Amino acid sequence: MSQTVYPSGLKRRVQGDWNCNKCSNLNFAFRNTCNKCSSVRGETSSLFNSALFMYIDENTQLYTSSYTEDFSFLKVPIKITPIATSQPKIIQGNCITRDSKKIEGILAEVKRPDSGRKGDWVCLACKNLNFSFRKECNKCSNKKDNYIEM
Repeated sequence: MSQTVYPSGLKRRVQGDWNCNKCSNLNFAFRNTCNKCSSVRGETSSLFNSALFMYIDENTQLYTSSYTEDFSFLKVPIKITPIATSQPKIIQGNCITRDSKKIEGILAEVKRPDSGRKGDWVCLACKNLNFSFRKECNKCSNKKDNYIEM
């Protein structure tokens, strides 16, 4: 079993996002199969992996004591809100296109969650939705040169 590797650019994780037990790829919550190796979503391989990016909502009771004060950074609730005002745009090298018909056609082929997260992007080569921190597509390994920014 390979060790799960978390990208250095990952700042937060949405409840339900999961790591593939076979290749350790980080997948969006809506996926049932790994978008890198196509393995079926399974149980978390270890307690450490599930606790590392714990989801805390506003109803979670947070306890403090002298022992836990060193870990106060873990007590910040994670809140992700969908970006409603930004329009997707196609970025090809230094050229930015806002051709809505072309964008709609490409996005119709992309499996994605109902709400996007700022900075997530679609690779134009394989139409894979990638997390914002990725510098290359995690499906086809193309560099982030030609993409649709969500």
